[in-house]
Amino acid sequence: VAGSMRGEPLESIKLALLGCIQDKRPIDEIAIAAFAGDWNLISDFSRETAYLQAKIASLSVAPGNTAMYYGAHKSLEQFTKTASNKAQVVILLGDGKDENPVGSYTEAGVIGYSNSLSIPIFTVGYTAVEKQYLQSLEHLADQTGGLYQYANNPIELKNHYEKLRRILMNSSILSYYVVEKA
Repeated sequence: VAGSMRGEPLESIKLALLGCIQDKRPIDEIAIAAFAGDWNLISDFSRETAYLQAKIASLSVAPGNTAMYYGAHKSLEQFTKTASNKAQVVILLGDGKDENPVGSYTEAGVIGYSNSLSIPIFTVGYTAVEKQYLQSLEHLADQTGGLYQYANNPIELKNHYEKLRRILMNSSILSYYVVEKA
């Protein structure tokens, strides 16, 4: 929700997210976080479609530069605090530019943390300017087992969210215990 998202970009994102929320299954839990100069939990994990849609509709541009790696790290951290479902992914949307002046959170740090939690990061790049920064989104997805997609326009953005939804709906989680051979 940084300043670069003012106007049409944020409205397009909200429209695409509203569609995703509408199409979720009743058992799906979704948390919503936004970042600009800071990270804000908009909604903790919820299954309530109308509540989540109201939270998406209320998003607005916030002050500050884009603290992308901080936002990704805090989102991953939220899973360790409140997520009840073991099937977890982070979907990170942005322009790929990290402008956090502190620099405490790095791409390598986010990748390491994501991998230690076994939570893939799916990324969607959406920007009309400075496309060279999209490489960081592609790298985050690649290194954490997620998928990167770039949207040129609002229609592609909506289509990418639909594709992510289908991928996640058709995924299976296999869990097993390795028994030590005596």
